[in-house]
Amino acid sequence: MMGDHHDEFVDITATFELKVNAVRAHASQWVEYPDLEGFLRRRAERLGQNDGIPLGEGFKRLVPT
Repeated sequence: MMGDHHDEFVDITATFELKVNAVRAHASQWVEYPDLEGFLRRRAERLGQNDGIPLGEGFKRLVPT
């Protein structure tokens, strides 16, 4: 989720609230983000903007050799 080497992006607009709830379930890993939903939303907006996606999730595509 937090890597910087994405080359594939998926629209997560429809499932964003599920993502927020799932991440909140791991509260001990996110104590430094009091506005967790805002943090995740801003990141998703930034990741989606280049592809015209409202809320994006980035992945690194692995190609079998």
